[in-house]
Amino acid sequence: PHGGLSRALAASGHLHEALEERERFMAFEPLQAAGYFLHADLLIAAGQLDEAENSLRSGEELMPGASPAYQRIYIAIVRNDARTARELASRQSPPWRDMNLAVAAQIGPDHAAANAALAKVINDKTWAKTTPYLIAQAYALRSDAAQTMAWLERTWAARDPNIHRLLYDPLILRFRNDPRFIAFCKKIGL
Repeated sequence: PHGGLSRALAASGHLHEALEERERFMAFEPLQAAGYFLHADLLIAAGQLDEAENSLRSGEELMPGASPAYQRIYIAIVRNDARTARELASRQSPPWRDMNLAVAAQIGPDHAAANAALAKVINDKTWAKTTPYLIAQAYALRSDAAQTMAWLERTWAARDPNIHRLLYDPLILRFRNDPRFIAFCKKIGL
């Protein structure tokens, strides 16, 4: 029950309680690699980036060949390490490479490359339909509140399951006090 409760707590914005439940789950299921990867997500959200990297390593030891690359990219983004984020994203297999590069490029100094990478995924209708949340994250990194909110609306309309990250995503939560974000959360029942 601790694993499911941890996810529910995180999705409802109770990050610290979610971390406590995830740690209880891992105490009962120490050999489940996925538990460490989910733990890393919560640690990233809490800003505990070194601990998140340790959790990822533990998961990889239990599941050799597992690739939590998006989490490593996310850590680099939160650290504002554009070079590492782009490097990690460029190693991804298609089709994820383009999406991860689009998000990672937003923190780099090359605004033309960031614009081009984001335009590429937006013009690929697959991404816009299946994972609009990731596009919302890219706009959040650009500090573009209007586009972030527009893509969150698309996320909700598409029933993109990534919406569960909304209340613990440090990229999106930079708009936590924006009236549009507050209205969106109310609209979807948060």
